[in-house]
Amino acid sequence: MIDLSNYNPSVRVLLDAGIYVFPPKSASGKTFLYYTLKDIGSFERVTAYTYGDGRNLAELLTSGTLDLILLDRYDMYSGMCTDEIRAFSKHGVVLIACKSNWPRLPMKMCSIDLTRDGVVIS
Repeated sequence: MIDLSNYNPSVRVLLDAGIYVFPPKSASGKTFLYYTLKDIGSFERVTAYTYGDGRNLAELLTSGTLDLILLDRYDMYSGMCTDEIRAFSKHGVVLIACKSNWPRLPMKMCSIDLTRDGVVIS
């Protein structure tokens, strides 16, 4: 579990280490979560990544400085860094948001719930 409830908006991730994918439903809060994690990432061991980000995804996944990463619109770069994602998932949480072309990774489904105070991932 990752509890970032001391931030506004708060983020609580009620998941163990592993790879999780959101259902491909629009307007569910994934983009809101992306920007929230990018902001909080300046202070905590979390971040979010998307295509055209300008950062090196493999380096992020192997840096040892993260406990959680959201891969937004992974369908735009599907297949990239799958070995690094698998390795990271042994100790951290990987959240994947994609609309189609789901990666061939050992994933479980997760859900996102927006609350009055923030976001809960379960």
